[in-house]
This record gives sequence, C-alpha cells and structure tokens, in this order.
Amino acid sequence: MGRAEAAAMIPGLALLWVAGLGDTAPNLPRLRLSFQELQARHGVRTFR
Repeated sequence: MGRAEAAAMIPGLALLWVAGLGDTAPNLPRLRLSFQELQARHGVRTFR
C-alpha cells in the first residue's frame, strides 16, 4: 500500500471508529492519542 492510499484510508477508518465509539465521548483524549499512534504506525505524518 502506498503512502497516498494509506492517507486516503485512515480518515475513513477514523470516522468509522468515532461512529462506533460515539457513546464513549468521555474517552476522546484517549481516542485522540490512539489516532496519533495509528498515524505513527502507518508512517503518515499529515494528510496534506
């Protein structure tokens, strides 16, 4: 998978993830940290 494909895929996964965790709103700081970890794991720094 190329970097562009990963950058295009991750926001969609994040939207599904947030939708699935919509009832756990108090955990948003942890979700944000997890999303940063996900970005780091995929080597995606920005979506530009």
